[in-house]
Amino acid sequence: MRVKRVIVVPPDGPGSKGDEGMLRGALELFRSFPIMILNPRPDESWIGYLQPNRPVLERLSEAGGALPSFAPRLEDGDLLFVIGADVIDGTCGIEPAIERLDLMAAALARRVPVYVHSSFRSSVETRILDDLAFLQGARFLLRDELSLENFQRQTNIQSRFFPDLSFFYKPQSHSQIAADLARRVVAMRNSYSPILGVNFAEHSFRSFYDEHTDANRREFVATVLTGLAAAHRSAAFVLLS
Repeated sequence: MRVKRVIVVPPDGPGSKGDEGMLRGALELFRSFPIMILNPRPDESWIGYLQPNRPVLERLSEAGGALPSFAPRLEDGDLLFVIGADVIDGTCGIEPAIERLDLMAAALARRVPVYVHSSFRSSVETRILDDLAFLQGARFLLRDELSLENFQRQTNIQSRFFPDLSFFYKPQSHSQIAADLARRVVAMRNSYSPILGVNFAEHSFRSFYDEHTDANRREFVATVLTGLAAAHRSAAFVLLS
């Protein structure tokens, strides 16, 4: 089948630098094709957030809304590429995983090729594993060797290792954001040491809390920063989304 358009499903709406890196990597991988970004949070535009240059912008489009509802809009010549990250295995909740699995099943029913790139934890909910069993026609790409081992042990579905998509993005060190951050870090060095970069990931938060509320997220962040500040009293912090 000749691919005419690639439908890319990011892990979430814009905001996370990790998600942004993976999406930018996917755009680089599929640089020869028209791409539609299927945005799970249509109130915030990925294209507006990425601010791509004109050559990239000319081949990009975006659609949003409930993911399974997009299935009737799939066309002959489409390829569905799901950036599963830590969503497919349920790390970010069951419902986001099931939404993507439902879309994948609908795409396969329409004979649209499906590729999934994700991590996979050691113990995944039975509901997710049951849905995966019906997706034998999809191509699963695991971003690290441990995830590959976990996936094959729990699903018996053919899969292969494929590096993290962020590695395929060519960062622009001369961007205004990078230049501003570099200036601020240099200025902080005059008064603080060390400079600590901190990334608060959702899956890390969920490892410590059973109730996934914003109040608990704030408590998690405050606890980590308080502990770091006590251990490094003259440190400055750079918070990474």
